[in-house]
Amino acid sequence: MRGARNHVMIYHALTSDLEESNRLYPPAPIIARKISKEISICGYTIPKRAQVLVSPFLVHRDGDVFPDPEKFDPERFLLENSAHIPDCGYIPFAAGPRNCIGRVFGEMEVKVLVCHILRNFSLHSGLEGPSASTHENHSRVVSTRPHQVSKQTTVNDF
Repeated sequence: MRGARNHVMIYHALTSDLEESNRLYPPAPIIARKISKEISICGYTIPKRAQVLVSPFLVHRDGDVFPDPEKFDPERFLLENSAHIPDCGYIPFAAGPRNCIGRVFGEMEVKVLVCHILRNFSLHSGLEGPSASTHENHSRVVSTRPHQVSKQTTVNDF
């Protein structure tokens, strides 16, 4: 049971890392919508049938929703913290009835790919001492320096 619990913790950490990556670098650069009824946003009236362009990149950098928005902080997306994010405060794949139909598949595909890489390669950050920024359980290393990658020898290689 201990192994299964550890796998669930790793899965949640991986999920929060990927969500934070999508927040900082959303896959959809612009979302276009046609307004169905006149609305007022921040004192501006937007008429019915107007075309509106929304930038997830800018939405995700709202300091009121994401304090210190330029910082990579996966803990924003842990279950207890993500409840404070408004419905349209995080929209890497758009929102509403016209959101990306491939979102769940794409997210699962990335998780499988990352797990495959972590199982088959050894990643080294090249950081030592106080310049290394690690998560409290030492599961993440965030760096702007290049990483070294080496292939691990596995039973499947023979």
